[in-house]
Amino acid sequence: MGGARRALVVGAVLGVALLCAPVACADGPVEVRTRLNGFCLDIQIWPHFSSPDDYDVVINPCNGRNTEQWIFNPAGQMESVGLPGHCLYLSGPQDGASTGLTTCQNPISPTKRLWTRQPNGQITNALGPCLAVGRGGSTAPNTPVIGFHCTADTPGQEWV
Repeated sequence: MGGARRALVVGAVLGVALLCAPVACADGPVEVRTRLNGFCLDIQIWPHFSSPDDYDVVINPCNGRNTEQWIFNPAGQMESVGLPGHCLYLSGPQDGASTGLTTCQNPISPTKRLWTRQPNGQITNALGPCLAVGRGGSTAPNTPVIGFHCTADTPGQEWV
């Protein structure tokens, strides 16, 4: 009986590890902080926007808002807590590609919503680019977050 119970526990742990292989799983929502001056990945919600695809993904000072909370889900997506059911996407593989939100179940270009945490703190998209603080590494509030070719030891591409 003890061996069967142990096998069940080991199987459950391995099952969770396999489900979370594309990204680091968390027990719940987490802040995704840039290594630049305590800013977090955030969603700029403009009241005149009518679609989540119109929301800007930016950095802002971390303060625990729902819009700066993310779930690394088992599908390899970064799901917004502020807009449940919506995931971070990258518009394309080129440098400067914009980020935004779309429904996590959107059947169009699912690879644009797949993200992997790297051991060095970079977060890479399945299309290739790293998640990066906007052009020039600005740390002003509401600076856009973009896709950019990965460069080691670049604080604007490192997240904790």
